[in-house]
Amino acid sequence: MTSSTAIRERLERGVAEHVFPGAVTGVVTRAGTRDCITTGRFTYDESSPVVVEDTVYDVASITKAVPVGLLALQYIEEGKLGLDEEVITYIPEISTPGREKGLIRHLLTYTYALAKNPDPNFSYEHQRAEDIFDFLYNRPFAFLPGSQYQYSNTPANLLGIILERISGKKLYALAQERILHPLGMSHSGFHPSKPEEIPPTEIVSWRGEVQGVVHDETAFILESAGYDPGCAGLFSNACDLLNVAEMILNGGSFGNAQIFAEHAISLMTTNALSIAGQSCGVGWELNQPKFMGKHAHEHMIGKTGFTGTCVVIDPRSGRAFAHLSNRAYPKRGSTDAINALRRDIADIVFAS
Repeated sequence: MTSSTAIRERLERGVAEHVFPGAVTGVVTRAGTRDCITTGRFTYDESSPVVVEDTVYDVASITKAVPVGLLALQYIEEGKLGLDEEVITYIPEISTPGREKGLIRHLLTYTYALAKNPDPNFSYEHQRAEDIFDFLYNRPFAFLPGSQYQYSNTPANLLGIILERISGKKLYALAQERILHPLGMSHSGFHPSKPEEIPPTEIVSWRGEVQGVVHDETAFILESAGYDPGCAGLFSNACDLLNVAEMILNGGSFGNAQIFAEHAISLMTTNALSIAGQSCGVGWELNQPKFMGKHAHEHMIGKTGFTGTCVVIDPRSGRAFAHLSNRAYPKRGSTDAINALRRDIADIVFAS
């Protein structure tokens, strides 16, 4: 059985088991060889559109890595941002006790965490952008920055603000100019003009069917108020995301352009949390068997999205894959099934 056949069978089983109504998985090698496998439809309705290779999905938290993490690394390369600079250098409004302890590197490794809202009845329905900024600027730390990994939207949203202040441009425009365009990501962007061409992500009581509008609640609230959040918002297809993977597999070069220096690629693919006994690259998750499968290792990087998406890149084998689906449709549930599928695909792609 070829790897494409095995992936197709796994995707079809995912549809049959209602892990998602449809999906696309693209695979790329360092040499640029590509394969794209599709299955299913936008929804479980047999009259809904069929998923094709170019279908664009809400990639959710992949946005944190592509483009936000990549943008931060570009500015670090250019000397306009430093890993050991204090976050308050760029966001002096932060009043959190111990605020000077938070560094740019903590944002890029998810070791900058704020105390969670203790209200068991908390809902985003009546939240405003002002409430989100109050949280970002005034909430106490959950623990000393740099001491513990805790994934959240906070680091990427703070990075987005910092990138806008450094560049003098809105985050989404900056992403188009410095990441999406140079990497030939012609199907990727923000605020889709034709929402009907995007698979819906969920049916929510206070939002209705979410289609062609960012799914993440924090990002939705910020976008609705005219802000560009760093935590989510990118819509992309598998082929465009494979461009990012191919660039990383080739030491920062894509086509005839050197997008990143090899040192930046090393920062992405080297554990930055070894002292804390955890694993994370700069701007990427690293060595996570939970979604990278049994071949995960100390230099394999990736990123998942809540909507049912992921990118996994293995410099060792010279292969990578992007998987896009709308697993939260029509209602979100446990991530166990989608993680099992991600692992199975990774095991197929990275088998020696």
